[in-house]
Amino acid sequence: MDTPQREGNPLANPQTTAALVALETETASLLNRIGNLPPEVPGLRSPEGGWTIAQIVQHVAVTEETIILNRYVAAMRRGETGEDRTQAPARPADPRIMRNRSPKVQTFPELEPDPAVTWEEARSHLETVGARLREAALACPPGTRHLHPRFGMLSLATLIQDVAAGHLNRHRQQVEEILSQNGY
Repeated sequence: MDTPQREGNPLANPQTTAALVALETETASLLNRIGNLPPEVPGLRSPEGGWTIAQIVQHVAVTEETIILNRYVAAMRRGETGEDRTQAPARPADPRIMRNRSPKVQTFPELEPDPAVTWEEARSHLETVGARLREAALACPPGTRHLHPRFGMLSLATLIQDVAAGHLNRHRQQVEEILSQNGY
């Protein structure tokens, strides 16, 4: 992949490059793992119920689009840090906690997947959002950062690698659990 070297391009920053690669690697790993299985697999869900694999993938896409891309990266592109409307946490949590599957987390209603989503719709949505996120990240000014209500001030690289890729990793683990429980 060619790396644009225009002035103000955060991709020249090795941390941002690594973050985008980490997110793209997580995405490819998840999509390739599911895409190489029989067509009924995306409809599987854990024995406890919950979302299907296709719904999990759609949830990841909706979260990346709604929270990461449309809220944080869009604000970063505008040069906003969020400090004017978000209170900094007294003790910021480590954003790498996003990878930990032990605490169960209730999602926000706007991030719930469509119960009727197909695998093709979910896969396509995640791929499209990934491309849009890369493009938006490339348009952010260097040194971009934004205040997160739980994690504190985050750089663009941390937002992408620890929050977005961490969230995706968490759900990839969930998919692997479902596949394992169903003999895949």
